Amino acid sequence: MAPNDRSDKLTKGSALIVALCSSSLFLIFVCFGEPARGRAAWVAAGTISGAMMVFWDLRKFISFWVTAVALILLHIPVVFLIPWTNRNYPGVVILPIALADFGILYGCFKLVEKAEKSMAHEGPP
Repeated sequence: MAPNDRSDKLTKGSALIVALCSSSLFLIFVCFGEPARGRAAWVAAGTISGAMMVFWDLRKFISFWVTAVALILLHIPVVFLIPWTNRNYPGVVILPIALADFGILYGCFKLVEKAEKSMAHEGPP
């Protein structure tokens, strides 16, 4: 696989695993009577996990983990401060928001990748 080829990182099976693992957030919020907030947390966790999975080969760099933690911390206020309604939004309404979020996350991790590559080419001082 070429270093820039990321097309096979996020398969249907891996996306299903991410959805199943992050669904526990939804269930926790449902137990507290907040299903709408749980749906927002589930989508946020899924997009973050998916973007991290695409760039998982960067996991050995501290900048990858710093970026991941920063992005998680940025999503927490979105989940807790926005008044999510209990309407049943179909996936067609949520999908564009999740795709935009994934695109932003992808861009952030892409910047980390570029920074690590440029630092590797400079070499030690």
